[in-house]
Amino acid sequence: MIKLSNLKSKSLTHILSVSCLSLSAFAMHSFVFSDASEPNMLESSKGRLPSSTYQIIENESCRTKVPFSLRQFSYDYLKRSLQNSKRNKKVWTTKEIDSAVARYSKVVAMAVGESSGNAACVADMGARGSGDSVKGFFRANPKKGVASNLKTTLALRETLLGLEKVRWTHQTNFGLLQMSPDRLNSENNRKIYARYKTIASQSPMTAMDLCGTAFLYQDAPNILRGEIEEAGLCKEGTKSKAGQLCFAKMVTICPALNFELALSAPAAYFATKNKTPRCASSYRSIFSGELR
Repeated sequence: MIKLSNLKSKSLTHILSVSCLSLSAFAMHSFVFSDASEPNMLESSKGRLPSSTYQIIENESCRTKVPFSLRQFSYDYLKRSLQNSKRNKKVWTTKEIDSAVARYSKVVAMAVGESSGNAACVADMGARGSGDSVKGFFRANPKKGVASNLKTTLALRETLLGLEKVRWTHQTNFGLLQMSPDRLNSENNRKIYARYKTIASQSPMTAMDLCGTAFLYQDAPNILRGEIEEAGLCKEGTKSKAGQLCFAKMVTICPALNFELALSAPAAYFATKNKTPRCASSYRSIFSGELR
């Protein structure tokens, strides 16, 4: 995260990502997240973690430093990824698992620094929009600490995407991990984006589950599906504001797309690259549970 007070002393050509400001930390009661009931029941369209027959063990730093909603979202994403790899008969080596756990724990920590878990976060390269993002997010979650079940709203998303002071370029940042349209310059990222986009345009209900939208938005599922369909039908691009806005709509309404683009990006891309990794034991327990 880049402090506003330090921006004047930094050359923006050396800042690869300007994050939204983080909420102040508040403690919450500790617990072990357990979802050991009704195996194979998928409920992410309602913002609840898909059920399984094992526990996800969370250490104290994970519970107190990462929003509950963001943790559930990331667990859902990893579960789906591993279930897909099993269908494709992927065999994981110990080294691959270690690497994936390290990457997940780093990215979820950066998500807290980049957006505080606000899927609708907007900030340009001058940090314009970041203050509005964090204030709006806090107002949408009154009297809640940083580790609580924090969710954004479509109303806040519309407000942030409509801020006149935000400068729209190929490097304006959006969503959980502040992805910018220039990510589309990579062939691999274009493939990732196209996969989600196709599903969003053809089956918004399926896309909402795949995107994990309900984990991070307060709005009713039918309204969220409409926004997903709209994002799936527009034309993204890096040069025009219309194309950049389309990209912004897609990566804010589909948190999993934002998360996956971040997983494929080098750590140097992020202003929060030095954040302490979080929830490694949780991700490792998911690997153990899903691959057994």
